[in-house]
Amino acid sequence: MKGRLKEKFSFDAVQDQLQGLYRWEERKVEPKQVEAQVTHAILNASHKAFQEHNASVLHQQGFDQRDFRSLFTTRLEAFEKLTESVEKDQQTVDQVIAHAERTYRVQSLIVHNSFNDLFPEIEERFEHNDRTVAYKMNVLTALETNAVDAIPLTGEVNHHLQLQELKKATEQAMKVSEQLRIQALSRNKLGTKKEQLVKDGTDLTAIYQTSIQLNTTQQLIERYEAKATHLDQQLTALLRETFPHAKDNLLKKLDALPLEMKTDLLKHFIENTKPTKTVSLKACLQVAKKEQSKRTMSYHEYQTKSEARFAERLDGRQKMLTHFPTGKASTELLESLIEQAEQEHHRPQHEKPTKMHRKGKDKQLRRELGLEFEL
Repeated sequence: MKGRLKEKFSFDAVQDQLQGLYRWEERKVEPKQVEAQVTHAILNASHKAFQEHNASVLHQQGFDQRDFRSLFTTRLEAFEKLTESVEKDQQTVDQVIAHAERTYRVQSLIVHNSFNDLFPEIEERFEHNDRTVAYKMNVLTALETNAVDAIPLTGEVNHHLQLQELKKATEQAMKVSEQLRIQALSRNKLGTKKEQLVKDGTDLTAIYQTSIQLNTTQQLIERYEAKATHLDQQLTALLRETFPHAKDNLLKKLDALPLEMKTDLLKHFIENTKPTKTVSLKACLQVAKKEQSKRTMSYHEYQTKSEARFAERLDGRQKMLTHFPTGKASTELLESLIEQAEQEHHRPQHEKPTKMHRKGKDKQLRRELGLEFEL
């Protein structure tokens, strides 16, 4: 790992290296893998259409019945080269990431354990929380260099760790939502382009290449949707941690909000909460509602563009991905949530159990289940 780093070996350098490798895998390796799979499927479908003398399907994929054999042979050779390149890249990325992840895990454990020894009263869920490790490293550096302003008060450590966890989670959610939106915009442009090329019917190479790009983009959308679903579950859990006094009925309704709105809600909480002042759920919901209204206006503007006509022919979920990547909340749901949050805000809140009490209950539960062990 030291040989790969061009700077002094440190936790920050290892973390940056690993994040760079993840970006390389996501932006370069994964798209090539998907392109290879799509190309294979198109070649198979085209070969079948040729055998069945289906000229319409052949033309849709950039082939011609008369010149099929020569075109197919050329494109098959290009596909084989692509497959070799993909396999080589995957072997490299698997090996390099494995080394980087192992180094990162060791460095993270050192940071967590050092920080936890210095601040033993932190909540249990923050003890080895990966979303807090960068903040912990910054505090350790501040202690080492005596940068007093960057060292939190003991009583405020949990507050800062909570904000760091939320910040990292919302950043990940925003990134996935943006990638979904970008891929959907590209998909719509490529779909419009392919329709025009097929209509003109002269440039078979362009039709073939655009068909691969279009289907690759759609497959990437499905991958990002799977990531968005995973992050949505994580933000749902964080909403319950952030607003522990909210009633279960209200929290279940919050579960129904799309990922972007949960992100907007938590972002407002992060930006406005203080150690001595907590932002209300109602205020966060009102901000999330305003942000969705902005997306609605942008969506209506987009519908006037030519490429939007391609999206309009897709199913309801797919056509809205450009501005509502994970869905849109109904006005009725939002008004119900805001009203319910207002009512709960004025009710007396029960005191949150102390860490000692929670740990006692956890320990008792572990003993009852036979799970007590030494760390």
